[in-house]
Amino acid sequence: WYPFERIEDGKHIGIAADVMKNFEQKLGITIELVPTRSWDESLHYAQERKCDILSLASATPQRQKYMDFTSAYITLPIVMATSMDKPFTEDITTLIGKKIGSVKGYAITEKLKEQFPQMDIVEVDSIKDGLKQVENGSLYGYIDNLVVVSTYIQKEYTGTLKVSSRLEDKVLLGVGTRNDEPILHGIFEKLVAGLDEPTMQEIYNRWTATVEQVPWIDQSKLWKAFALLSIVGLVFFMRYYELKRYNAKLIKLSIIDKLTGLYNRQKTDEKLMEEQRKVDRYREYKCGVMILDIDYFKTVNDTLGHQEGDRILQLLAEVFKNTLRQTDTIGRWGGEEFIVILPNTSLEQSYSAAENLRQSVETFPFGIDRPVTVSIGVGELIRMRTVHENIARIDEALYEAKNSGRNKVCKVPIPSL
Repeated sequence: WYPFERIEDGKHIGIAADVMKNFEQKLGITIELVPTRSWDESLHYAQERKCDILSLASATPQRQKYMDFTSAYITLPIVMATSMDKPFTEDITTLIGKKIGSVKGYAITEKLKEQFPQMDIVEVDSIKDGLKQVENGSLYGYIDNLVVVSTYIQKEYTGTLKVSSRLEDKVLLGVGTRNDEPILHGIFEKLVAGLDEPTMQEIYNRWTATVEQVPWIDQSKLWKAFALLSIVGLVFFMRYYELKRYNAKLIKLSIIDKLTGLYNRQKTDEKLMEEQRKVDRYREYKCGVMILDIDYFKTVNDTLGHQEGDRILQLLAEVFKNTLRQTDTIGRWGGEEFIVILPNTSLEQSYSAAENLRQSVETFPFGIDRPVTVSIGVGELIRMRTVHENIARIDEALYEAKNSGRNKVCKVPIPSL
């Protein structure tokens, strides 16, 4: 998977190999290379415990049955390579009926088959195999990450293949470790967290900025070409920066509630699903959840007007942000209801945080002639329950707080298993 990694003369080389060397220096322990002939074979070795570590891998539901995965230390865009005569494609779902290649066993391949079941995804043996089949017309396109595809096109397929589509998803790559060794996973999680940007940039530069010197080229022509490429590059960069800025704005609009600046319902649902998966997977992991409702908020809108009601919601959002931790997820659940997700937090800790939040709201000067208070239901995500079931229990605690006088915090007990 050059320039990320490959075996050359029996040695592990590339970006991931240099990262492993960095880890070796910190550990003072040699990490032994177990050579395999393909990525599919690497996965089989990991599953059969013939190896303990995958130096660069992406988590998938199938792999998580036998491997743990650290946080990502490399994030890559996914693109499609085609022959030069094919048009640029914004949406690959328009290519139904065309054969699209992806390497057997790759996380990208699993995800493509899951997201686009109607497409003809062909599993190929390797990157070279996939690109060769695109070149000879057996495949319409080949999908992989941008860096690897660009490197192969530059080295072997200049003038015959091009990048003609960029997918919305990205590849998140970390270290995979056998899941029956949790201490091993913890060690590599800390090592990945210790990778700083200068170290990674130095490693990237080492493997992606290799330009051979050609002494016999006419220097004047070289400088003219360089000047022309610089102008083209500047125009491309400005356009890319503009598109990136607009894309960032669109992403923000898709996950943020416009009025309060908090996460919207869709993004909050995603966060709940993420935390539920952690709770289900790690027995000792705890996650608290609060559901909040503004007491008698309808009377504020009816007597003071919706504009004043919107101002109160915005001030409440600021109180929430200033009172809760940065690691907590705060979302507008709908209307005057909010939800707070508290990662790595027990029920008792969540209750204390909720009581502190309730008092902060009660004492905040909202600038109207009536008190603004909240009722809060608190609970903990329970293992092997659906998010819907867990939220329903916490919602019951909220109604208990409202029915018992409001401006209260009620918690739902953890059920006996």
